[in-house]
Amino acid sequence: MCRYANYSYKSHYACFTCRKGFKRKNLRDITEDKNIKSKPFNCPECNSLMANVGLDCEVPKKKELKKWKVLESLFEIGIAYHSCGCGGPGYIPKELDEFKSYLIKMKSTYEKHYSNYVKEKTLNESEIIERTKKLTHWSFKIKEIEDALIKVRL
Repeated sequence: MCRYANYSYKSHYACFTCRKGFKRKNLRDITEDKNIKSKPFNCPECNSLMANVGLDCEVPKKKELKKWKVLESLFEIGIAYHSCGCGGPGYIPKELDEFKSYLIKMKSTYEKHYSNYVKEKTLNESEIIERTKKLTHWSFKIKEIEDALIKVRL
């Protein structure tokens, strides 16, 4: 059974400005209104907008600058420690060298997906439109990874 099914855990939030982590209950857990939307959460220390890095995140210590850089870069490309708790979030690198290898592998995977759609034969207009959407999606994902690789190399 999912470990998050019977108990409400606090989400982990990270402030990339002052490098601090905090936990916060989900708004749906503290109100009767189950349709309530999450609101942005500002850092109580510096008032910067905090990132919801998920239930399974272990926020680095303030002095661990490389781990903070990895966490921020992962968050910027949409990778966080969100899961239902059954299988966990999967492999997420913590060290800078691991992160670079991880990004290179992701880029290769995305390029294969892109290449498959380039080779795909289309028969009608709706298939062409769908194929164009998929090519746009994968080219955007590849660009995200390239940007992250540049940032990590800085």
